[in-house]
Amino acid sequence: MALSEVTDLGISFVRATPDRTGFVWRSIEPYVLGKRRISFALGFENDHLAKVEFGFSSPPTEVPAQDKRQEHDIFLAAELGKPNHTDIAKTVYEYPWGRISSYYDPRSDNASMILSWA
Repeated sequence: MALSEVTDLGISFVRATPDRTGFVWRSIEPYVLGKRRISFALGFENDHLAKVEFGFSSPPTEVPAQDKRQEHDIFLAAELGKPNHTDIAKTVYEYPWGRISSYYDPRSDNASMILSWA
């Protein structure tokens, strides 16, 4: 899906952040789902949607990022069952169409879930 198609759907972005791999992460306002606030960033490569990053948001002092990774893992296990692979850096669910993973990055002190496809 092209960036223009995403914006044609009425999705507006609050920030665009390029990374070192060539992706531009475009953040949207957090959504409230039940009692959870969820942040989203859409990853575009050459203006085409390639990944969706999401995670439970809370004020930075409320839940440490390492604990958010555990919270994400519990959520994914409840929804998807047993992961295909887990290590110190990430938990991965593999599918024929792509993958869903949960990770903690100590360099940025960030924890998220990422949906990516082939």
